[in-house]
Amino acid sequence: MKGDGGPYTLRALIRDEGENRLHGVMLKEISDDRFAGVWAASHPGTYNLGIMARRDNINRLFPHILQIEVR
Repeated sequence: MKGDGGPYTLRALIRDEGENRLHGVMLKEISDDRFAGVWAASHPGTYNLGIMARRDNINRLFPHILQIEVR
């Protein structure tokens, strides 16, 4: 993803219902401003997904982007 200041890196942060961090998945740009990554849940439950965006020395956290329920 390119903005005024150069490329970004994106990382998905996956947490359980208790907000404990379980996994971090690097997201890869698959087309203009579209990113993908792979994560497999280890057991059923509700998971919260956030995004960490980084450019140079600047980090921006978007903590509650998506909730995933695995049955």
